[in-house]
Parts: sequence; structure tokens; C-alpha cells
Amino acid sequence: MRIHNYFLFATILIILLSGIANASVGSEFNDGLNLISKKKYERALKVFQGIVSHFERSGDIENQRYVIARYYRAKCNLNLSNLEDALNDFLFVDKADLPTHPAWQDIVNIYILMKEDKLAISYLEEKIKKSRQFDYYFELGRLYWRINDRENAINVFEEADSIDSSFNQLLFYMSYLYWEMGDYRDAGRTAQRLEKISFDNVFNQYARGLVYHSMGLYEKGADEFRLILNANPEDITMRTLLLDCLIKSADFDNADSLLRELIENNREDAWFWFKACEIPLIKRDAAEAEVIYNSLDIELKKQTQPVCLKAFSLVMKSENEEAETMLAQARERDAEKTDYYPILAALKQHLSKPDDLADLLLRFGENIDGDFPVDEALFWYLTFKGPDALQSELTDFAAQLGSDNPEISSCLALSDFAILTGDLEKALMWVDLLIRHEEDNPEHPYLAAILSLRLGNTVKAKEYWDMFLAIPVKIDDWGYIETEIRLLLGE
Repeated sequence: MRIHNYFLFATILIILLSGIANASVGSEFNDGLNLISKKKYERALKVFQGIVSHFERSGDIENQRYVIARYYRAKCNLNLSNLEDALNDFLFVDKADLPTHPAWQDIVNIYILMKEDKLAISYLEEKIKKSRQFDYYFELGRLYWRINDRENAINVFEEADSIDSSFNQLLFYMSYLYWEMGDYRDAGRTAQRLEKISFDNVFNQYARGLVYHSMGLYEKGADEFRLILNANPEDITMRTLLLDCLIKSADFDNADSLLRELIENNREDAWFWFKACEIPLIKRDAAEAEVIYNSLDIELKKQTQPVCLKAFSLVMKSENEEAETMLAQARERDAEKTDYYPILAALKQHLSKPDDLADLLLRFGENIDGDFPVDEALFWYLTFKGPDALQSELTDFAAQLGSDNPEISSCLALSDFAILTGDLEKALMWVDLLIRHEEDNPEHPYLAAILSLRLGNTVKAKEYWDMFLAIPVKIDDWGYIETEIRLLLGE
């Protein structure tokens, strides 16, 4: 009987001590949280380390408070840059799957801080297999974008969009990513969706600017991006979009000025240098081409755009042999890429070397599947020869390159080059010729309407737009453009 009483007493004592310990843990939790709120992370870490140790000594590691203590210990370590310790705790908490203390965003953040983007991607892909949540897709899309895997990024963003199509930031990322990929119609359509659901002025002005850009109304796009920059002059995204609008609207003075600022701020961004390479080519300015090329570091000089820029400057100085040798060597190095074939073909045609051109086309067929990039070759020919090149020359060149319709190819090249150089009247002349050649192609009256709007001739734009509307067959992505044009024409 006495032994039984001893056991009963011991049990009661354990329960009492456990209750006291739990009460103490509760008090320490509050102390730790107060320290975190005051950003006293070292002291808070000691508190939560003590709580974790308490549960581990007692073997009560299934207790929810133990999991939560490890969560806050991880938060302290993260703020103290103890990344591995924080990651271990967050991964433990993540497996416990407490709805009140989600750890996945912290885990992704730590992988990024540790420069382990691929681990972050694998982690999120596993999360998606277990639960198809919008947030997982959104973060995974941003991670793919971060490592410049644009194809996977847009695929993942589109999955997120199918779950929730009303999230401003998603539509912003998607529209910008479409623009980066050169898919301007999807960029414009997504930006228009953003504008319809957003109540944020910056988002709305960005969306409006991107819609105009996607339509080819570059001056209007530039105006919208400038409005944002008036309030946020250092916004790199808007400055980048403004730069593209300035170049595409042939506003080279302002483009040069903005480029200098952007490059001074970030000399490591290759995209800015590549945009700088475009301008001398469009202006056919050999001296400026030389200046830009000489400004590049050694690694950038190995890229396609600078090599072509250097070849252009050599041709403009009649150093044709050097240009040919440089381009031929580059083509040999990258024989399975299309990069150097168009410019080399244009140079052979410019120098009247039909046998060399025929051999180059043969090499292209041996190394690359698909059609020869005729449009690029015609652009380079105009860059070497000048915008006053005869259409018959371009038509003959297009035929040699295997164009299905050489005359249409030459008209398109001449109109595109005129647009690039800012000669919109001449561009409209070539587009009129395209309309006569291809009456059922909606692209031509549409482009004519846009050029007329850019020239300030609304009456002429309406005539071309009526031509566009009279064509019965159109591709699926005209819808948002039709809405925008009606607004611009006051219909």
C-alpha cells in the first residue's frame, strides 16, 4: 500500500512539474517573440534554443510547440545570416506542415541567398506535385526567370494564371516576360488584362505603355513610361522599356543619352551593350560602331552582336577582306547556329560573290534544319548598301536565299528598314505596295493604319483600318488590338 502511494505521489509530482515547465515554456515563448519584434535576434535565439532543448530533453518532439520553437529559432538564424542552421529548422517545420507557420517561402529565400537556385526550383517542383497552389507556381516562375530560363518561366506563369487570373503582379511579370521574348501580341494582350483589373496607377501606366509598344505606337508607349519615371526616376524596368521605345521610334539622341546612363549604372548588363550595338547599325554610322565596339570588354566582344558590329564598321571602311575573315571564322565556330549566316550572306551579295554565296547556302543546309533567315540577311544587305538600294536588287537576293515570294520579302525589308530609321513616309509607301500585292493579308493595312497614326494622319488611318476590317480572315490575337484602334480613332 505504501509502495502504491509512492508511485501515486511520483506521478502527481511529474504532472505538476510538467505543468510548471509548460507554463514556463509559454512565458519564454512570449519573451522570445517580444525580442524578435524588437529585432534583438541574438537574445531571441537563446530563448528559442532553450525551448527546443527543453522538448528534446523530455523526448516530447511531437509537441506542436517544439515545431513552432524551431520555426522561430530558424527565423532568428535567418536574420543573423546563419543560413544552414535556419534551413535545417525550416525544412523540419515544412515537413510538419503547420498551416499557421508556413516555412516554404523562407526555404526558397535561403536557397536564393545561398545561390542555390536549382535547389529552390527542385523544392518548389516537389511542393507542386503534392499541392497545386498558385503561390508555388508564381514563385517557381520567378525562379526560372531569375536564371534566364524564359520558356519554363512563362509556362509556369501560365499555369499560375489558370488558377488565379486576377493577380496584378503575375500579369505584370507575364506581360514583361512576353516582351522580353519578343512575343509582342501576347505582351499587349496580357498588359490590357492587367489594366482592366488594376487600381494601381503605376501598373496602369505600365500596362498602357506596353499595349502601345506591342501595337507599334512607340512614341505613345514612351510617353507612358516617362510618366512613371517622373515619379520613380530610377525604375530600371521602366527605363529599359523606354529605351526600347526610343530606339524603335528612331529617337536616337534620347536613346543614346539614356543608354549612357544605364551603362554607367550597370556595366555588367550585356543587354544594354547589345542595344547600344543596334543604334550604329540602324544609323549606318561606322564611327559610332567603332566607338561602341572599343568600349566593350573582351568577353562581350566574343558575342554575336559585337562581332557583327565590328564587321559592319570594317565594311564601311572598305576593309572587306578583314570583315569576311572575321565572320567566316565566327561562322565556323558556331556552324550549327544561324547567327552568322545572314550577315555573311549579305556581305557576299554586297561584294558580288555569287559562288561564295552559293557555297554558304550549301553549308547552311548541311548544318541547320529549317529555312534560311531571309529577313535578317536582307536587313544586313540594307545596312551595308543603304536604304536607297533598289528593290530589284533585294528581290534578286531574296530569290537566291530561297524566299517563297522574293518581291514581298524585298518590300517588307524596305518598309521595316525605313521604320527603323524613322522614315515613316517612305515606310508607308512600301506598305502600300504590299497591300496591292497581298490584298487578303490583314498585317499590311494594319501596319499602314499604325504608321498613319504615328504620322498624325487620323483620316488616312481610318481608311486603312476600314481596309483591315473588310478582310474576313484574321488570326486569333487581333482582338485586343481592334479594341485599342477603335479607341484611338474615336469610334
